[in-house]
Amino acid sequence: MGQWGAPDELLLVQGPLGLNWRRRKLGLVPKIENAEISADAPPTAGDAEGEALALSALGEIQLRKGDMDAALALFERATALAQARGGLVALSAYVNFSGIALNRAGQFESASKRQKVRRKLIERTPGERAKSFR
Repeated sequence: MGQWGAPDELLLVQGPLGLNWRRRKLGLVPKIENAEISADAPPTAGDAEGEALALSALGEIQLRKGDMDAALALFERATALAQARGGLVALSAYVNFSGIALNRAGQFESASKRQKVRRKLIERTPGERAKSFR
């Protein structure tokens, strides 16, 4: 306590928050998914949404470390999981993260294509959820 970590130590940072539509408050409002594992939030085997969220969080860590190839690979895996589940909101987020990684890697044309795909996904996403990504 009170000491700085060594340069080779990893600082764990809370990953991205998401919405857990399976566990709703009053049956209507989704709970916040924060990657917590506890008695009231047990892990779910084969949870593609949770896995995609975890991959995205790891991708963000790699993005912050400057390893664009590793970040892009993780975002691509998260994108594939979201695409398989048909979740357009999550899919548009992971496509966006992939575009950011490509942009930072200097692959501007590929990044631009990702952003166009993201815009099309947003247009297909009905209701308020689409507006939150604009």
